Amino acid sequence: MQERKSKINKIITLFLSILLLIGAVWTGGGISAHAEDLEFPFDETNVMDDLTSSSNFNLYEWPWDYNGLLKSPQIANFVEWCYSPFKPNDFALYIYFYNPQNLKIDTDNPQNRIQMASKYSSYPVSKDSVPEDYDTYALEYCSKSELKNYEGLFYKFRVIDGKGADGLYIKDRVYAGERRYDVSGVVLAHDDGKKVQEYLVGGTYFFQGYAKGYGPEERNDSTLQCTGFQPLETIELEVHPTVYRQDATSSLGDGHQWDVNSVYFSVPEKYFEDYGDLQKIKAEWWEYETVPMHIAKNVTTRDKFKKYVGQSTKDNSIPDLPVYYQYGNPRQMGLEQTFGLVYNAPPDWNSLFYGHEDITDLYWILLGDNGEVSSSQVKTYLENYSSNSNEYLDVVIDGKKISADLFKDGLSNGREKIPYVDDNVHHKVVELDTNDKFDLLGYDESEAPVKDFFLNLFGFGKYSEDRVNISPIEANVDDYIGLSDESLAQTLLISKYDVNSFKSFHAEEKAKGNHTVLFRFAQTDYFYCDMFTIKNINDLGDMFKPLYEDGHLAISWQSMFLDFKIIQLTFQKDGEYTVIPVVHDPINIINEITKTPSWDNGDHAWYETLLAWIITVVALVVGLILLVITIKILKMALNINNVIIKLILFIPLLIGAVLLFGYGINWVVTTINSLGGLL
Repeated sequence: MQERKSKINKIITLFLSILLLIGAVWTGGGISAHAEDLEFPFDETNVMDDLTSSSNFNLYEWPWDYNGLLKSPQIANFVEWCYSPFKPNDFALYIYFYNPQNLKIDTDNPQNRIQMASKYSSYPVSKDSVPEDYDTYALEYCSKSELKNYEGLFYKFRVIDGKGADGLYIKDRVYAGERRYDVSGVVLAHDDGKKVQEYLVGGTYFFQGYAKGYGPEERNDSTLQCTGFQPLETIELEVHPTVYRQDATSSLGDGHQWDVNSVYFSVPEKYFEDYGDLQKIKAEWWEYETVPMHIAKNVTTRDKFKKYVGQSTKDNSIPDLPVYYQYGNPRQMGLEQTFGLVYNAPPDWNSLFYGHEDITDLYWILLGDNGEVSSSQVKTYLENYSSNSNEYLDVVIDGKKISADLFKDGLSNGREKIPYVDDNVHHKVVELDTNDKFDLLGYDESEAPVKDFFLNLFGFGKYSEDRVNISPIEANVDDYIGLSDESLAQTLLISKYDVNSFKSFHAEEKAKGNHTVLFRFAQTDYFYCDMFTIKNINDLGDMFKPLYEDGHLAISWQSMFLDFKIIQLTFQKDGEYTVIPVVHDPINIINEITKTPSWDNGDHAWYETLLAWIITVVALVVGLILLVITIKILKMALNINNVIIKLILFIPLLIGAVLLFGYGINWVVTTINSLGGLL
């Protein structure tokens, strides 16, 4: 990051020279402004024709440099074309990319975009206006150099106009005086999309005049020119992802945990000294929630499921597969006993008694050691999955289209309400303030059934205390870096597997004079449960042995954050806010699959067996007492001659017996089975 000044100086020198030679191209008239049959006529001119039409352009000053010894990929110029208050619809902005290493630019990649100021302190925008917000705008590929021996040396893109933070389009923000554009960076995918990089621009451009045919008098020659360029303060970041997965069952119930999705990076200390505390962070990403992911615990189970990928079991079961189910949902015990999630349920499954939620489709089948899967394995499956649906996500990973089969249509648990753009609920642009707070709430014990009551009564509860009032921005990492690894992970809410790399990053950046920042940008639901098969579905009354066995399968789902990019940082000092744009290579955040703390995962502890025996003994004692009382009441009723009194005694006894056998015994049996049985 210490190289920022030298990079800016190089860019300034390059831009000033380019502005002179490129300016001559368009002030000379450029293309005919009468190509009214084209929406953007300047799209049609080739990048090399634009450059070589100027006598000031010398191609030998733009050599290939495959090893990057002297030249590096960069934005050669930023150009305004055809601004006119008389013909506003022809307005367009263009960028020229110099490609000395002959990178294979993925011109159709939706991740290609430019980052520009989208809100100012004053309007109309002038030299005295201060950028207060930035946004990204998509890029439309126009052409690349085809000149022999220079193929691909230059690329030309048009900026696709869109509404910014101030609610205005770019063409509506500029005016007939001097036009201003603040550009911080340009994101381009190359090597067939396998690498996506953001290139620092860090400059403000000024334009005046009109292209030929676009001024008040169409016959006049072009007066369009770039009148100046000045550096734009821009921060370069190196961004790393991490996730904190709540230790306890979340407030959403058994099998659920909260994921705190974060990134960490460093900022030169001078920014804190000059501009004060880091108050806000603005970022954008594409957010998707997976459909249920099947995790096979061994190769045999994985291969058994592979042939059914894409098949539905909505209307009928697959005979070659048993019924897989999540054993026992602690929210519904006793009479409301449920098997939770069920895959491959038979058509005649009695949903009233066994109350369950069907998983009818199989799109994911991953192989996980002990049911757990690394993030790289998940990513590999994403990229290699193929489908006949021909529906894909709006973003690519490593240049590969991702099938929409693998994800839900929308978002759940309130995530769809988070601001999004272009009417696409998956595309998020979010700014979080350090004063914004969120909570990590555990399972509500007030809703706990008998099993939870007993476990918590004896101190065996598995639910941790709630974590509340958590800030999304942690800029005081130094205060906690000396903690033990476990305490650091719990305090900062980062993955225990990332602690060492986090500490190393902090130490290296601190030695450079940089300040480490942790940004918790999303709290999402993570789910995992082991799936079991039924030994004997008709054996529900046998309380002396559990009804399940390990099906060597687990079900999970999670949220993924693709093409994640921080847009800007806002500092605050004595009530004054300073917004500084950020450039960094976008990242894809795909978390690993891990087991969750769960009540019913087939691994029952000694105290659960003890509770099952206690309930059994108590039930037998209570049953004997009730039997003795019932016999005495019956004898009393038989010795009474009054028929009405006999009925008064007999009818409640009959009703009580029905309730006892119909509900009480069922409650005892299912509760004992939920604890794993007696053996």
